Amino acid sequence: RTIMNEGTNKLETGFSEIARKIYDDSLHGVIEITKEMEVKLLKSNSELEAKLQVLAKEGGQKGQKKWTLIYLLSKIYDDQFNDIDYYKETFIEDNFVTVQLANIKEGPEDLSGYLGNWTIIENNRSFSPDDKLDDRINSLKSSRLNCNKELAKKLANEWSREIILERQKRM
Repeated sequence: RTIMNEGTNKLETGFSEIARKIYDDSLHGVIEITKEMEVKLLKSNSELEAKLQVLAKEGGQKGQKKWTLIYLLSKIYDDQFNDIDYYKETFIEDNFVTVQLANIKEGPEDLSGYLGNWTIIENNRSFSPDDKLDDRINSLKSSRLNCNKELAKKLANEWSREIILERQKRM
């Protein structure tokens, strides 16, 4: 739902239709029910990959948008880095905030909200994408997260549309 940007109503309708078929005895056993769930509720890998390439989340500083971004980033970072348990640290301790790395607006496309332009950082190291580049780099360098140390190196060289899209693709 988060990646495909579909409302919960679509999922609820899908579950409701499957429940009705179970009740009407037109689905028999776990295998038939599972197949029906795959058809009604799951997206193909190619659909997911296409959606991830352009996944953007605006806001992200508080409330549901913050937690959605923290969840996505923590799960991705858990797969890419082994320095901490990102999911546990970000949800249980709540010592992290989401930050955009830069304001990137090129042509008709605003890449500021793209997932590849976001990271999580300790509350006391937070910054704004409008802060001086050196300040953002120093905040990332001094973070205890390996993902941010890697980002500091990239940000120091250049932060561009191409780098955001490449990072998003890798994510």
